[in-house]
Order: sequence, then structure tokens, then C-alpha cells
Amino acid sequence: MKKLLKATSLSAALMVAAMATAQAAPAPQKIGVVDFQQILQQAPQRAAIDSMMKSKFEKRELEVMDLSKQIESVKGQLQKSPNSSKLSTQLTELQSQFQLKRQLLIQDQQTAFNQAKGKMLKLLNEEVASVAKKDHLTLVIPSNAALYAAPSTEITKEVLAGLKASKVKVTN
Repeated sequence: MKKLLKATSLSAALMVAAMATAQAAPAPQKIGVVDFQQILQQAPQRAAIDSMMKSKFEKRELEVMDLSKQIESVKGQLQKSPNSSKLSTQLTELQSQFQLKRQLLIQDQQTAFNQAKGKMLKLLNEEVASVAKKDHLTLVIPSNAALYAAPSTEITKEVLAGLKASKVKVTN
């Protein structure tokens, strides 16, 4: 009886010890790697942003360039007639217009670009999350943050394909 009790106690102690040391094995982590630079260069939304910026600001850019040419012309005339107060006044007015128009243009361009870029980055993040869920990834990191990544972890092409298929507009 004592042997049975000792054997049972020993078995129970071994089971408790085994259960204490043998924790549940964590689920394997599946990691994806994405090249954001490549996506930002190749995504069709980037081309849409570039096209929008050109069409929206081309006329104003030409106006600023025209003012710059006028300033250079008046400067040339002023060198020939350095005592002309009319040319000096005209130059000052043109320079003031140029500075104001250029500054407003730059601000408007930055605002428009940042808004469109923000929409694109939101769409990019949503697409990365979609691919990650579909492929059951637990973590996605930028490729430039990885010292090494097996080719099987690369999801850039999938993300690009999703962006190309997307109907979401990033421009106004």
C-alpha cells in the first residue's frame, strides 16, 4: 500500500512538474515584409497624384515663371537706365508680386500633395492589413528594417496588385 501511495504521489508530482515546465507552445509567428519605397514609386495612385498636381498648378507655375522673366527683363532695362525711378518702382512691384505668388503656390502645392499623400498612405496601410489578414500574418515590417528576409516573406507584389485593383481615389 505504501508503495502504491508513493508511486501515485510520485506520478502526480511528475505530472505537476511536467505541466508546470511544459507550457503551451506559442503559435508560430508569420512575418511579412513589404518594400514601401517600391510601392510608393509604382502604385497607380502615385501617378494620379502627379497628374493632379500638374493639372492643378501648371497655370500658376507658368504665371510665376512669367513674373520671373519680367523681373529679369526690367533688371536688364534698369542696367541700361540706372536712374529710372519708374523702372525701379516697376521692379519692386514685380518682385513683390513674384514673392507673394510663389509663396502661395508653394503652400498650396504642399497642402494638396500632403492631403493626397495622406489618402494614399491610408489606402496603403489598409491594403497591407488586408494582405496580412488574408495570408494570416502576425507582423508586417518594412523591408528596409529587416537585415534579412526570406523571399517567401515578401508581400510587396500582393500589396501593389491590391492597390492597382483599388477604385479608391486619392485625389480630389
